[in-house]
Amino acid sequence: ILLLAAVLQASWLLYVQTLPAPPASLPAVSLDAIEPATAEEIRVIQEGFQGTPIEWLQLAGIYRTWGLLPESAYCYAQISREDLQPNDWYYLGITLSRMGRLTEAAPMYKEAISRGSSLAPHCWLMLGRDALRAEEPEKAEAFLKEAGNFPAAVIMLTRLLMHEGRSGEAVPLLQSLLEEYPNSLSGHQKLAWAHEQLGQLDKSYEHELRTLRSFDRFSPHGVDQEDDNDRMKLLGVARLVTESQAAAELNDQGRAIDLLTQALDSSWIERFALQLGQIQLASGDAAAAQETALRCIESDGASAESLLLLGQAQFTAGDTSAAQQSWERASELPASRDVAANMRAFELLAKLHESEGNEQLATWHSALASWQRGRLLFRQNDLTTALKEFEDAVEGLPQHENALFMLGEVRFALDDVEGAVGAWKTCLQHHPNCGRALQRLEQVARSQ
Repeated sequence: ILLLAAVLQASWLLYVQTLPAPPASLPAVSLDAIEPATAEEIRVIQEGFQGTPIEWLQLAGIYRTWGLLPESAYCYAQISREDLQPNDWYYLGITLSRMGRLTEAAPMYKEAISRGSSLAPHCWLMLGRDALRAEEPEKAEAFLKEAGNFPAAVIMLTRLLMHEGRSGEAVPLLQSLLEEYPNSLSGHQKLAWAHEQLGQLDKSYEHELRTLRSFDRFSPHGVDQEDDNDRMKLLGVARLVTESQAAAELNDQGRAIDLLTQALDSSWIERFALQLGQIQLASGDAAAAQETALRCIESDGASAESLLLLGQAQFTAGDTSAAQQSWERASELPASRDVAANMRAFELLAKLHESEGNEQLATWHSALASWQRGRLLFRQNDLTTALKEFEDAVEGLPQHENALFMLGEVRFALDDVEGAVGAWKTCLQHHPNCGRALQRLEQVARSQ
């Protein structure tokens, strides 16, 4: 019996040795600083964890996105080199960079490059950025040049060159960037600075003005921030909002409202509340929309957007007097995100006064709406349409300083120098102290 027991015990030990090692324990993580809905979904992922390489990578990404950097680094440490794909080395480097462990991050980026990662330009960008953080500008310059024409690297490199007084080298790099991205805000801004540093003030001013109708179509950061943004949409409040937007597009307003309500119960965010109010309006529930707007005002203070929503709800409920007051307040507050809310308030006031037979106020508000619409179109570099809006604004408000000045700007951008000069002179006739118009006339005079 003893012999049999010894044989069985030996057999069991041999069998156990053939079994895979149990997965390492998950790191101790505090999710208290994360909004509740997201924290709960992360806990569900943790509870179902089996310890596969894919799961370690998933958690490493989640922890990195929500700022749990030591925990993210721990997860990467549980994965063998053979299980890391080329792009995984980049994200491991990002985790270490964010922790300030720059000397440890650099080999990770280089490993990604050597393995043929599709994120090689981003790796060179991060190597350059970390070298600048370490106050090693020569290394940073070399790394950033390795990134080639990668826009974010070009922007960082030219900033470095200008900081060292080498704007002459920065100018051709920025000109090349603008050939590919003619509406780049960063490109025109940096080129304006470079020309100013070289004493070429007219060229500097030209690009400074161009920034008024420019916008970046590329991120000035690495792809890691895009990865963070995409991951945030998959969990918690952002997931609920994304699913709500999809439901609204399918005209499933009930589901859209339920999802947004869940999101706001977990974390109150005004822009999501404003979306909820608009969906409530579209579903015909003006009372609920008004309640949402008032809660926005109570929680975050009055804004052009919340007052616009409040006025729409009041108008739908038949209280035109209250709606007018809300829209008038909305038109006076600068919109927090863009001028669209102010423009919409003017449009609604124009329609309201027109319906009441007050043509003078209707014309006045319509002209103000055209001015705001022109500003939006000018920013988007839609010059032909913007020109029509500014002309309509000046027709309704012939002495409006901003409309007259912007009419000159859009004409100048369309190479109508004579028309631009005429608009600026008219502006000065009504507003002799308009420094912008004086400056533009002086600039045109110097160039002729």
